Amino acid sequence: MKNDFIIKMLDGTTLFFTGENGDYAFTAVENALERGAVTTIPMQDAEGFSLTLVTDKILFYGEQIKE
Repeated sequence: MKNDFIIKMLDGTTLFFTGENGDYAFTAVENALERGAVTTIPMQDAEGFSLTLVTDKILFYGEQIKE
């Protein structure tokens, strides 16, 4: 199983994004972190529920592959 993109939050939440959603999530996080200020990032999870990520709550982000 391949997860294109993973975000781990300081509160222990782990979010997975795949395919086009993975591309969107990666771009959104990269852009927000490059701006440097604390930024909220609107997203949707796999079920379509709204998420708001806050950049200073992100512990780790990047690509991950699970076998």
